[in-house]
Amino acid sequence: MYEGSVDRKQFVLGNHSAINRIPFQDRFVIKRLDSQVSIAYCPDLTVVTEQNECEEPVLLIGTVVEASKEKPSPRDAIYKLNEHSINELTATWTGHWIIVYRGMLYRDCCGLFPIYMPRAPSIHKAGELIVSNSPKPLVDFYGLEKSSSEARKFVPFPMPPACHTSALRLLMVGEILDLRNGTRCIPDRPVFQTYDVMAEEVRERVASYLITAVGNLGKVTPQGISCALSGGYDSRLNFASAVTAGIDFESFTFVKPYLYITEADRLLPPKIASVVGRPHHMIKGDKKNDVRAEAYLEHAGAPVTTFPGSGYDHYVNGYWNQVGLGRTILDGQCYELAVNYHKNKFPLNFELNHLRDFGFGLGEDDYNDLESHWKLQMQGASGLERRDMIFWSGNINGVYAKMTQEHDLFVDLFYPACNRMQFELLLSIPFGPRQDCLFQSTITKFINPDFDRLPYNTKEPFGKRVVKRIRNELFKFANI
Repeated sequence: MYEGSVDRKQFVLGNHSAINRIPFQDRFVIKRLDSQVSIAYCPDLTVVTEQNECEEPVLLIGTVVEASKEKPSPRDAIYKLNEHSINELTATWTGHWIIVYRGMLYRDCCGLFPIYMPRAPSIHKAGELIVSNSPKPLVDFYGLEKSSSEARKFVPFPMPPACHTSALRLLMVGEILDLRNGTRCIPDRPVFQTYDVMAEEVRERVASYLITAVGNLGKVTPQGISCALSGGYDSRLNFASAVTAGIDFESFTFVKPYLYITEADRLLPPKIASVVGRPHHMIKGDKKNDVRAEAYLEHAGAPVTTFPGSGYDHYVNGYWNQVGLGRTILDGQCYELAVNYHKNKFPLNFELNHLRDFGFGLGEDDYNDLESHWKLQMQGASGLERRDMIFWSGNINGVYAKMTQEHDLFVDLFYPACNRMQFELLLSIPFGPRQDCLFQSTITKFINPDFDRLPYNTKEPFGKRVVKRIRNELFKFANI
């Protein structure tokens, strides 16, 4: 309904007096949740309130579906929800979601819903707390200095709890927030656990979760579904799951300039779609639209990258208009958490300077907060090592969550990989078979053996690789 309108799918949570003082746009809905907390939100955002069996209100935010055939839908499961059951009830919820119960805010296992909140000095000064999935309303409410909203080639990736506005912080993935006073807490157990399970069972169960989740998504998505398709592993697994689920969907690939698109993305997607006789759209950009550029920057509320392939590039140059604004997009992010994505990019005992050199924006105090958080996550049988923490906190909870907030302006991203049980099963496979997405490719083959006939991520010509590396280093050095 409001595709392209600034602050689409934005929400603000806080106490009643604070919410009532904010001049929201006329379309925003304001709802009182309990004796202390209210929410204001854009009606394009899915927000439902149900009662549990104790007749307590439970707020559910976001598009989320159940991935287990044996369990009820998330909305129906709320009836059994309490502080003791929430972990088990949400284990196979798929997508990015938020639960507010008894004033406490819980999120999906990857923190794909960014939660911006003021740092302690602003809370103490104002005496009131509001949080949002966007930095904009907090900057205005607390009278903070705005970070420059501009577009440039390279922008540092803020790693939560850091963000582009220094007076704000992002809730770290795995943290639970008390909306009444701003207290953050971490459960006394790691988010992920591993199991003694055979590879065949993992393969079968993960395939079933993906197919069921995508099938259930098709039942609750009237606007239409599209699957982004590249030459890599993640999007092909999404595509195979959507085909087997029998949903009505379209697939597409954005065609970037030659030195920015990989040979695999340029050549493989139409061949993948042809395996099952489905049409596929190779989409090229149009002329830049300055009105869309202005809306994107205002909606993002922070600097954005113009690098070809970025959300900004795709929106202002008309790629998304050709896919269809307002559609739900199957996105391939998150799978990499199970393949130790940063293993060859960082030493095991990396330090803050390694993160900064790579491109993450992070201060020393925030890094120390992360270190404490990470130590708990690596305890016992979590299946994670220290470099996985970079991907979990920096890539997913940081880069992908921000990307999701920005894309809310015009489409609805959905992550079939994002449910906790699915990650736990994958992390239960020894790392050797998991690396380089090898085990992941066997899941795609299990779903549809015909997809195994085509290669993954075919190599770039040597000359192209050299030119791209030099170009990227020059851009980075110049901080264009």
